[in-house]
Amino acid sequence: MSSSNTVRGSDANNFSVVPSAELPARVAQDCQLNKADAKDLSAQSSTLTDAEALELSSLEATVERSLKAFWEIGQALRQIRDRRLYRQDFSTFEDYCTNRWEMSRRWAYQLIEAATVYENVRHGAPILPANERQVRPLTALPSQEQPRAWAQAVSTAPNGKLTAFHVARVVEEHQKKISRNKSNNESSSKNQRTQTANHPSNREISASTQKNAGELGATSSQTETPCRSCWNCYHCSFEPVQDDPHSFYCQKLGKLSFIEKDGNERGSKCKLWLDRWIEPELVKKAKRAQRDTFTLTLQLPIHLQAQMQDAAKTQGLAVVDWAAQILQAAVGK
Repeated sequence: MSSSNTVRGSDANNFSVVPSAELPARVAQDCQLNKADAKDLSAQSSTLTDAEALELSSLEATVERSLKAFWEIGQALRQIRDRRLYRQDFSTFEDYCTNRWEMSRRWAYQLIEAATVYENVRHGAPILPANERQVRPLTALPSQEQPRAWAQAVSTAPNGKLTAFHVARVVEEHQKKISRNKSNNESSSKNQRTQTANHPSNREISASTQKNAGELGATSSQTETPCRSCWNCYHCSFEPVQDDPHSFYCQKLGKLSFIEKDGNERGSKCKLWLDRWIEPELVKKAKRAQRDTFTLTLQLPIHLQAQMQDAAKTQGLAVVDWAAQILQAAVGK
């Protein structure tokens, strides 16, 4: 025969037997007790004790200090560098960073640049940069454009989430605008010079004066040449590198590290640099000027991409040049 009693309890040594007839009432009683406990817990969690409020304040202060750490570090390094406070124990600022902090020269200068930009955008900004990565793209803009670009990035952040990638896209828009304004100004100046030259009173300008004016115009054009940087290079991709926030991707050189060399320093010395906002036809001419080539499309396993980039980087070559070298060696056998 089946038992009419129910065993309640989880401790094998402390079983209590509840008659089946009493079970529904007991269950209902337990539900009421559980609801009362949940109500008490909810009321307790909505109000912090004095000790909890003090702890929250301390923890939030820690978070705030951590968010500002890159700015404070950059400020301190700039003071140490500019005032040569390292001179007692180290001959150069680079030696100081390497031996005192195990910090590369590039990383130190990145932090200094980030601190400069942070100071430039912080006045009047409702939200400040949270880390060095958010500041990094702004270094490619003139100082007067940085606050405007940052304000736009804050106001247009998708779902209110501000990311370094979004800042980079905003910087890209500002660079396009600067390039368009520059082209319009150059066209306007050219038209004005043409009208002035065709004016009857100016047709008798001496050859020497024209020569000097031409040299001055050439000097002015050279001065207006955009500063070379990876951020305004035609080959630089703003797509983030997955699982590696300290790197970016170059269409010519593959994956490159910010830690080894920052974008401004790398771009200023890169022989493959090409103005990002150059006219499409000029891009084609620049590519043809490098060498005569043909297009070869290959579908390779994805795991080979990183290996090919590393192999090319080891030899100091662009990925396309490295691949061409391998193919040329294979064909020549």
